[in-house]
Amino acid sequence: MEGESSFSVVAPPVFDGEDYQVWAVRMEAFLDACDLWEAVEEDYEHMKESETVKVYVERLSGIANKVRILGAELTDNRIVQKILVSLLERYEATIASLENTKDLSKISLAELVSALQAQEQRRMMRQEGTSEGALQAKWQQNSGDKNKKWKGKKGAAGSSENAATESNSNTSSKGGKYSPCQYCGRKNHPHYKCWRKPDMRCRKCKKLGHAEIICKEKETQQQGGREATSQQETRG
Repeated sequence: MEGESSFSVVAPPVFDGEDYQVWAVRMEAFLDACDLWEAVEEDYEHMKESETVKVYVERLSGIANKVRILGAELTDNRIVQKILVSLLERYEATIASLENTKDLSKISLAELVSALQAQEQRRMMRQEGTSEGALQAKWQQNSGDKNKKWKGKKGAAGSSENAATESNSNTSSKGGKYSPCQYCGRKNHPHYKCWRKPDMRCRKCKKLGHAEIICKEKETQQQGGREATSQQETRG
């Protein structure tokens, strides 16, 4: 009729006691078409360590729905019992609490799933808190290591500066920081700044070999002038 579902389920082949091999082939093909042969062929675990309650219950309900296609009676109460005996050990506390407060033979599937998910959420929150604490401790440790390295580098730099200062002081105390000048032998100036270079011409006496700042000709002229002035004063 229009507006009604026309979906129909093909009945599985029934074994009538004859031709078992033929029936077995047909039954395998039927189960494979219903996506159930894998469950028959492989040894299934009920709940895996990595599964959440929601994923596990959905997987178990999917298998139950496929079994119902074969015409088997599979109530929610039976699914509840399957869940209770196949849960991981970490849910034992919740199961024990439900046994003390409720009749597990009458508990609904939705009520059981709600109680299991509540424990699962508490466990995840504790794990997140532990992870955050571990990350914070790791961050503090890394920060402390960086500070130690920075202080170590700063101390090394300070030691280098102190060593350089001490070296300069020792050099100064020995008479200068330059090598002995090739012209005058002193260490307080580089050779190219020496006042006694042989190619330097004096601006006072116009002679080579020295700068005007150390020109002796100037001193001789001044000394001669002083002597002449003194003689004049004596005669006067």
